[in-house]
Parts: sequence; C-alpha cells; structure tokens
Amino acid sequence: MKGPATMTLLLLSLALCWSSGEYNEFFLEFLQTLLAGALEDLYEGPLASYNINPDCKAAMSELKSCIDNLAPMHKAELVKLLRALVPSFLASKAAALLFILAGTQKEGVNGARPGSASPHLSPP
Repeated sequence: MKGPATMTLLLLSLALCWSSGEYNEFFLEFLQTLLAGALEDLYEGPLASYNINPDCKAAMSELKSCIDNLAPMHKAELVKLLRALVPSFLASKAAALLFILAGTQKEGVNGARPGSASPHLSPP
C-alpha cells in the first residue's frame, strides 16, 4: 500500500483510537508533527519517551516520505475525511491539525504522552 492510501489508513486508525482526553494531546502532536515536521521531530517530540524498534523506524520513514509527497488536493481530501470521522476536530486545539493539513503553518502543541506500551514502541 503506497501514497495516499497509506496515509488515509494511518489517519483513519489514529482518528478511531482518539477517544480519551489524555490521549487527545498526544495524537494531535503526533499527527501534527508527522504531517508538518521532520522525522527527527517525531523522535524528539511525541515519541521521545519511547524506544522505537528499527522496523518501526523504517516504517515511519517510509510513511513520512509518502506524506511529504502528497498533493495538496489529497491533503484537502484527508481534511474532509477527518472532519467526517471526528467532529471534535473542529473544536479546541485539534483545529490546528486541520490548518496544517490545509497548508497553513501553526505552532506545535505540547501534550500529554500515553503511558502504555505497544509491540512497536516501549517506554525507555
């Protein structure tokens, strides 16, 4: 799976997982950095408290490459998808992500980081 399909799958997965308040800030910062920042910013920012395995780093690198090559019209379609899936995107700090997807620069958001581990990343 390549290009916009990969990005859509990732955003859909994250949007569906975006439920409790403590994770909202983490996912917003993660998505915002993934969409508008450098790959290193992910590891120094939202993922800083985790040890990311090499396979996950390779996948993140490929995903970031796909995101960086998205056409503006595809980003606009992702905005529409996110608006349909997560109406709360239009409220509070989540609107910052929509501005970034639409091409407007916005400052990063510092948020809470989840304390749970997964097979792909684990706390140090």
